[in-house]
Order: sequence, then structure tokens, then C-alpha cells
Amino acid sequence: MIYIKKQPCPSCLENYKSKRISSFKHMSLEEPNVKQELRISLLIEQGYVCAYCGSKIDETESIIEHIKCRQNYPELQLEYTNLICSCRGGSNKRSSNPQYPLHCDAHKGADDIPISPLTENCQELFVYDENGEIHDNDNHDAKKTIEVLNLNNKILQNRRKAAIAAYKYLNESDVNWAEELQKIYDNQEHHFKEFCFVLEYYIRNYKLQHY
Repeated sequence: MIYIKKQPCPSCLENYKSKRISSFKHMSLEEPNVKQELRISLLIEQGYVCAYCGSKIDETESIIEHIKCRQNYPELQLEYTNLICSCRGGSNKRSSNPQYPLHCDAHKGADDIPISPLTENCQELFVYDENGEIHDNDNHDAKKTIEVLNLNNKILQNRRKAAIAAYKYLNESDVNWAEELQKIYDNQEHHFKEFCFVLEYYIRNYKLQHY
């Protein structure tokens, strides 16, 4: 999970909310350009990675996610502080593979999560091993969040493991790890590396401590 420091609400959403009829559903059906502008604002804010799992996402392969779901919190459906971007969580692969594990928004549904990407220390509450497994570090809220979002399914584990492998066998003496950390979040083009926060954890805890 990546920490997102929310920016001011974009003008496209502010202008839309001032209309007589405004809802997330109405915006999706009647104002698709506003929704797409909002999506891009969210993507830039979080470096074009899924706020929950860290997978790379873009304008077409992402959804606008409500941290507090619309069904239970309709008053928050257009609140910018309740909006992030998520991957599709495997829902687009279920048609060809019914056993494909759902995760992130697709698994969360209407459930609440005790830790969200807006929780200031959220990245410190999850730990990762070299096999890509995520651990809750005996934190009850972290454990529940992992379960609700299904962040420890084998697909995500293997993808995190592959991302870590790019760093695992590098010779510590040949790498400037401070520079590598900066590259992970190099936001010149508003794009972070896939699984950026996992890579940061791995470098800080498996490489820098021996450097």
C-alpha cells in the first residue's frame, strides 16, 4: 500500500459538484470527460500505481475507487479525499479463468479497511520478505487490511517476488542504493516503479543495512 498525500480537489470535480444533479453514477454516464480528467488527476497523485497493491495502472486499466464505499457512505461519493485509483483486481481476467484470485477493490467490495492509503504511516505497517509475501507484523489492523484486499494471493506474491529479484542479486558494493531509492519514486513523468513501496522496503531492510 502506498501513502497518498492528497492534493487540492481538481477544478473538474469542484465544478461538477456545483451542478444541480451530481453523483458518481451521473458523472460516469453523463460526464465521462469529467470522470476521465478526475482519473488522470488521481493517477498523477499516486504515481500511476494501484494505491492498494502497487501494480502499474493507466487511464484505461484502472478504476476510480471509493475508500469508503458508495453503498454505505453515499455522502462521500464525490469527496476527493475518499477517491483513489485502483487496479481492476483480477476482475477482467475472471471471464477466461474463474479461479483467478480477486484482490484490491474487486475483493474489498463494500467492506471497510482499517488502514488506507491516506493513513500517514501506512507503508510502515506492512513488511515483505524476499519471496514477495506480505506480513502484518502482528498488527491487527494490518492483518485485516491484507485479508479484505486479499493482498497475499499467489499472483501478487509471485509478481512482488519477480520485482524484488531485479535487486536481489546485485552486488551491494557496485550499487548506490540511495540513488536506487530515488529512482523508484522518480516522478519526472509522474510514474513510479511498479511495487515501488515493496522495493523501497526491500532495499532499506535487505540491502542498505548491509551496505
